[in-house]
Amino acid sequence: MAAQDSSSGPCFGKITLKDVVSSHAKLIVSMKEKPILIGHSMGGLIVPLKLRDGLGKAGEAIDSAPPAGVSTPKWSLLKSNFMMISPFVSKYQLREMPFKDFQYAFIKTLPLLDQQAAQDR
Repeated sequence: MAAQDSSSGPCFGKITLKDVVSSHAKLIVSMKEKPILIGHSMGGLIVPLKLRDGLGKAGEAIDSAPPAGVSTPKWSLLKSNFMMISPFVSKYQLREMPFKDFQYAFIKTLPLLDQQAAQDR
């Protein structure tokens, strides 16, 4: 799927990390009891923030995304994330990973049919 300008669809490109954290906080405070939080990638970055704010019983951050200002020169990280961090594409433009990039970044150890099903989901 080609990149899509956010003006032709939902404005997901304008949602900030602060917006996501705030949205999760509102959901969590509406619960009867504090949840156990589990987050992967960007979710892994959010879990410690929620725990710091007393919004979870416990938490696990799995392969957490780095916070702003923290980076690595590892080729594998750059290759698997370039589409999302490219300075050549507006941060307000919606993007969907091509299969080969999704395959490299997330599912390369699965059998091909399972890879295609994961991409479809």
